[in-house]
Amino acid sequence: MTANESSINLRGRDLRYARLDRTDLHQADFTGADLEGASFVNADLRNVTMACADVNQLLLTNNRTASKCTHAPYADFTRANMLEAKMSGIDVRGAKFEYAVLTGAEIPHARLAGADFTSARLERADLTGGVTLYGANFLTASLQGADLTNARLMLADFTSAGMQGAVLNHARLEGAILRDADLEGADLQSTRLFGADLTGAKIASADFRGALLWRTTPPAPDQQGLADFLPVMVRAPDDLDIAALRDMIVRIEDPRLKSRMEDGLGLLLSATDRTSWTASPDAQKWNALQLTSTAAAEGYRQRLTDSLVRLACRVMWANGSVAVGLAKRSLAPTFKGDLPAYYTRLRGADCPASRTIPAKFLTEFGSAADIARGQ
Repeated sequence: MTANESSINLRGRDLRYARLDRTDLHQADFTGADLEGASFVNADLRNVTMACADVNQLLLTNNRTASKCTHAPYADFTRANMLEAKMSGIDVRGAKFEYAVLTGAEIPHARLAGADFTSARLERADLTGGVTLYGANFLTASLQGADLTNARLMLADFTSAGMQGAVLNHARLEGAILRDADLEGADLQSTRLFGADLTGAKIASADFRGALLWRTTPPAPDQQGLADFLPVMVRAPDDLDIAALRDMIVRIEDPRLKSRMEDGLGLLLSATDRTSWTASPDAQKWNALQLTSTAAAEGYRQRLTDSLVRLACRVMWANGSVAVGLAKRSLAPTFKGDLPAYYTRLRGADCPASRTIPAKFLTEFGSAADIARGQ
């Protein structure tokens, strides 16, 4: 069996409420299958395909039936090994992924509202394309280097999650809980943090530029001053923001999740007082974080690069997950570090991650570094 060959073809099958616990289904093809309520507890699902037959049609029409997308709401993947799973466009609302291994999984354009990822491993996972993850649970999950660009994470719970080097650009984090989360090196540019709780969150070298804040509990200070807050925007949600949240809630089909979202986002939805918080102690702490940031100081570029290299090359991140996340951050045109220097030092023999970064990504990253050097 080759890397691109299916171990078993289950495309389009009706497997609703099937019991497949502890089954070896690695590299199986479930494209377009109906897996509603199915159980895969402790199953071997490495390199499994649970995607849409036609992702382009999904993007054009948002019709999952016509696009033959895998349908798996409320399925149970507890402790399943889903390493490098291909799940683009899957519908797994309310599914269980506790302690599951989803390292390197491809899950863009998916429906994951209310899913439970408690203690799951999502290092390097691709959760882009506006995935719906509102009300999802990531308690103590590992999300090092995960890409959550444009993800809808309203009221998601990231308490004590490992999010070093994660990419959260333009993510919707209204009401999200990030208590004690480790966001070292994370990219949170232009995120919506209205009503979010970052109490105790670690933010060393993180990028918060353009983030929207209101009733947002501040994180622990970055002692090195490398976290970038220049600028963040402290303002109340406007009428368009509130209308978007209400529209999101109206579309939720699960009545329990809908009720939880209404309750959890109540303060934002009412928005009766849109001014007083700017004078609150929490707002003043955000102002202090901006004042202590050294992002505008001379030498910041080199200091930031050094900090990110140290983070990417820690022995504990030898699997390359943090290195990949930070590489994605460095590819953005707004990156304030030194892209060629980061690439060169990442490839050094003294960096354990250099041996585990996916070859395809490393080639693309190297090309970008050459362009930045003017070669």
